[in-house]
Amino acid sequence: MLVNKKHPAYSTTTEFEELRRNLVDNFDADGALEEDIVADLAGRLWRKQNCATFRTAEVARKHYKAIFSQEFDKLRVIILLRKRKLKKESRLRGMG
Repeated sequence: MLVNKKHPAYSTTTEFEELRRNLVDNFDADGALEEDIVADLAGRLWRKQNCATFRTAEVARKHYKAIFSQEFDKLRVIILLRKRKLKKESRLRGMG
C-alpha cells in the first residue's frame, strides 16, 4: 500500500489514484461492485492519512480569521479617529 511520504497538504490526485490502484490490486477487485468498495476504502484511508493536516488547516484558518478580525477592527478605529480629526481641523480652519 502507498504510504504518503511528503506532507499531505501537497498530496496530489495522482497519489490518491496510486493508492486506489494499489488497493484494487491488493484485494484483487473484480467487477464494478468490488472496485466501488475498494474506491470507498481508498477514500477512507486517504482521509485517515490526511486527517491531521485537515484539522491543522482548520485550526489555522480559524486563528487567521480571529487575528484578521482583530486587526481589521483596530484599523477601522484608526480610520474613524483620523476622519474625526480631519473634520475637526477642517472646521477650525473655516473659523479662523
